[in-house]
Amino acid sequence: MSSLDKDTVSIRGYKIKRLHHENYFSWKDDIKAILFYTDDWQFVDPNVSDKVTKEAKASRAYTMAKMNLGLSISHGIWQQYKDLNDPSVIWSALKVRFESNKSEKEVVYLAELEVMSLREGKESVQDFVSRIRRKVEDIETLGGSLSEVQITGYFIRAYLAPTTFGNLSSSQIDHPS
Repeated sequence: MSSLDKDTVSIRGYKIKRLHHENYFSWKDDIKAILFYTDDWQFVDPNVSDKVTKEAKASRAYTMAKMNLGLSISHGIWQQYKDLNDPSVIWSALKVRFESNKSEKEVVYLAELEVMSLREGKESVQDFVSRIRRKVEDIETLGGSLSEVQITGYFIRAYLAPTTFGNLSSSQIDHPS
């Protein structure tokens, strides 16, 4: 486990973007795959965590599951969850934070917005802006809301995705360091 930069981490040889306020849906799938592959998912999965024995919870593997989960989360978010001892409780708390009060359709729209990028050579910038605006309107139609700063963050990240600046998160735009 080595830190590559403040937004990316390597966990047991797998590179992953850390969880920030706007990439939960892609982060969730990535970290789940890594934890599953490394046999840590059994300690994180809320559906089976109640079957984990006391001996297993005292094991190094259990501690590593929490540490790997923690490494994959940005410092600002991790501070709110680091004192929870059970990795499955952390997972459930993150799910509530990022998925509660959202309809299933809104969750899908947010996930789609998160991975949008300009289709270079296939669409104009105007078409690209319209595509993002339509997705934001879909979210608002369902009762969701995004601030202008969040929307701007999605525009910038999606437009610059192929470049180095594409890794810029909207939280960095909200709160530059």
